[in-house]
Amino acid sequence: IPLQQGDDNLDQAGITDWLSTLGEQASPRLLEKLNIEPAWAQALEAVLGHHLQSVIVNDFDAALSALSGWGQGNISLITGTDSETSASNHNLPRLIDKVVSRTSVDNLLASVYLADDIAAAVRIYPQLGKTESVVTRSGIWIGPGWIRVHQTNSEDSVLLREQKIQALKAENAEVLSVIAELQQQWGERTHAQGKQRDKK
Repeated sequence: IPLQQGDDNLDQAGITDWLSTLGEQASPRLLEKLNIEPAWAQALEAVLGHHLQSVIVNDFDAALSALSGWGQGNISLITGTDSETSASNHNLPRLIDKVVSRTSVDNLLASVYLADDIAAAVRIYPQLGKTESVVTRSGIWIGPGWIRVHQTNSEDSVLLREQKIQALKAENAEVLSVIAELQQQWGERTHAQGKQRDKK
């Protein structure tokens, strides 16, 4: 499971070996299964942080049981089981509403509200409960008694970079499919022409 250059330097061999015991060695990372409106990419990166590199596991209970065999190092896991998005407690947009995901991120994002800028975040903050927070487009994340700032150039966004990679992979797969279809048609045509020559 390769990491993008510039991401955390994890012990890939150790992680892969441990995941192999679960049959999860080929499982994707969370960032590979997320799509976000570009305007909110920094906000999502601020909130998810290291969770972007979480390995999506199909059998979460098996992963829990296998933790007793985990050695040194860091790993983050997330269940691949879908769940219904919980209802909002406020009449405010949430980060999860901007995300298209092929795995469940409700537990991570459902209580994170959106603000266009810091002024809007300051207005929203007093309305929030103890488990709720608000994040701005630019990546300023505010919760009860804490603030986290994650601001980078769009060129450095791992999410947007991953979305480009996935788009290129899809485009490449489509091109290869067209080539395969053309090759098949050419083969069928050549075969038919050969049969006609044999009849002569």
